[in-house]
Amino acid sequence: MSRALWFLYDAGLLLVVACVLLPFELVKIALGRSRRRDLMERLGAGIPSSQPTGRRILVHAVSAGEMAAAAALVSAIGDQQPTTTFVVTTGNRQGRAAGERLRQRFPAIERVRFLPWDRRGVLRRWLAALAPDAVVVVETEIWPNLFRVCRELVIPLFIVNGRLYPADIARYRLARGFFTEVLAAADWVGTLDEAERTAFQRIGAPADRTEAVGNLKFDAAAVVPELPRPWRDAFANPTRPPTIVAGSTHRPEERLLLDALVSLRERFPETRLVLAPRHPTRCSRLLRLTASRRLTTALWSQVQRAASGWDVLLVDEVGPLAAIFGFADVVFIGGSLVPRGGHNPLEAAAQRRPIVMGPSTHHFRGIVQTLADAGALTILDGRGNPHQLLTGAIAHLLADPAAREIAGRRALEVFAAGRGVAPRYARALLARLTGRAPSR
Repeated sequence: MSRALWFLYDAGLLLVVACVLLPFELVKIALGRSRRRDLMERLGAGIPSSQPTGRRILVHAVSAGEMAAAAALVSAIGDQQPTTTFVVTTGNRQGRAAGERLRQRFPAIERVRFLPWDRRGVLRRWLAALAPDAVVVVETEIWPNLFRVCRELVIPLFIVNGRLYPADIARYRLARGFFTEVLAAADWVGTLDEAERTAFQRIGAPADRTEAVGNLKFDAAAVVPELPRPWRDAFANPTRPPTIVAGSTHRPEERLLLDALVSLRERFPETRLVLAPRHPTRCSRLLRLTASRRLTTALWSQVQRAASGWDVLLVDEVGPLAAIFGFADVVFIGGSLVPRGGHNPLEAAAQRRPIVMGPSTHHFRGIVQTLADAGALTILDGRGNPHQLLTGAIAHLLADPAAREIAGRRALEVFAAGRGVAPRYARALLARLTGRAPSR
């Protein structure tokens, strides 16, 4: 049965690569939206062959959110074993960009590249040439051939910050025998909490190699980028108007937020909105939405507009949002008014901000519920009118400075209580690589 499933997986993947992924990448290259080098990396070409002077660890983080968790881990491993070097792989353009920014912070990262598509022969040649001392997979990237090749080449494989989306658990369990064999290749699985540890065991992870450790994103959120001075000075102005910062938004959340802004300005006339869409390339479309509401709009990239009056600021670059949160009177976290599961509220909590989210929060259910239970985060009721609920929740906070202060303080307390996870992951990984029992 297992051999048949492996055959079906390999055949299906070959078909997907040949008929879907490869043509799609070629079209993107023709349109100037991708590079030939990116495609070659996905095909496993350009295999690195340089020999490190110390231990080399391959860290795979599929996108920008996982890359933030990877950053905390890389920093902690570097603190505990400074001679370690890293190769960082990712799965999309946002992850690649985040990885390159990470490389600027950590010279120990040798290179950032796309992980080859999950074809056994390609991965075997690629990993054999790279010769990492360990492979670390962040969160939910369970690629069967990657795991199988690590076992074949006797490369220690670890999953960190392990989490499983509820919808995925049912799919994994349909082929539990297959994934039991896949997950047997993992030397250790560190999960966000006990619920995730149980979820991994339900899909086949060995109980004696699965451990609840905590969430790396608490430590990742502690790193706040420096803002360009014109924007920093403009935000820090004590006479600035009330400011709402909406991060990682999706369509149609921007429309709802702009309508809420128009309504709020009837009661709080100078209120302004900072909109940071999940995909900054959408800012050109959002300009039409703001123009239709006669709202004066600036782009983050237009730094000369920092000192001028604006009603809406569109953040058309990746990177500054965590720092901008620090100047918000109220924060809204996107992907939650639409069925996306919500995005990470920890960066806002780290900045001591009161937070509002819609009802769709299952991607960060533990963090969101902890913040909500502490009185730091308001979850909107999914059964009511989104415009009225959003406007009402923000209006309540704008009208009550004491409530904002209390919510912000409690958010920071939750954030502070969750920190210190990255060193625990680093100790666990390094101890297993050296054959020692990890210390707590």
